[in-house]
Amino acid sequence: MAQGFSVIIPGDDEEHTITERLEWRVVGPKRGAYMFRDFLHILTANGVVVLRGWQSSPGSKAEVLVAQEIGLPVVEWDTLEPVELEVTTHVGRTDHGE
Repeated sequence: MAQGFSVIIPGDDEEHTITERLEWRVVGPKRGAYMFRDFLHILTANGVVVLRGWQSSPGSKAEVLVAQEIGLPVVEWDTLEPVELEVTTHVGRTDHGE
């Protein structure tokens, strides 16, 4: 517990292959199960803290987006500065098939 908060670190209690640990990336069916579990944690959290470089992690970006969508504060670990993910949505074709 840090300053009155319980800290949940995704992946702390999981076993990963050497490749997954070296690349810090899980793929396949396990990834979906881990992300589902992480989203459940976010839905019951008071906020989300991300590590420097979170923008280069697809999983971290998804977690930040979920947190933002439900109104949770998201801050960067070392600065405690708020972070925000800008989302652009592209639906369909923009050239109308021309």
